Amino acid sequence: MVRERIQAVFILQKFVRMSRFLLPAYVDLIQRDHLSAKEQRKISRIRNVYASFKASSEVSRSLINSDILDLIKNLYTLAGIDKNIKSSETYIEFIQESDELIHQWNKHILN
Repeated sequence: MVRERIQAVFILQKFVRMSRFLLPAYVDLIQRDHLSAKEQRKISRIRNVYASFKASSEVSRSLINSDILDLIKNLYTLAGIDKNIKSSETYIEFIQESDELIHQWNKHILN
């Protein structure tokens, strides 16, 4: 049971770290008027990542005491709708929460 929990936390950490990089890049890409074929492939790959991730939002609350999965899901969904997403509360909360989590994890690794 403990081993599975540790693995789940590790996977969640990797997903949060990856999302901290991918979601801002995704927002930038989908806001462009004209995309190259390479940029269209990047968008497709990012969409595939989020389409395949099925973890419940309750998982992040129980494993790492954070609503980060809700923030990731909301930001990903809103990015396709809201052209001003970077100034939205959702975007700002995602950046702050993911940065704080990553900082905590990095600090833990160093100890």
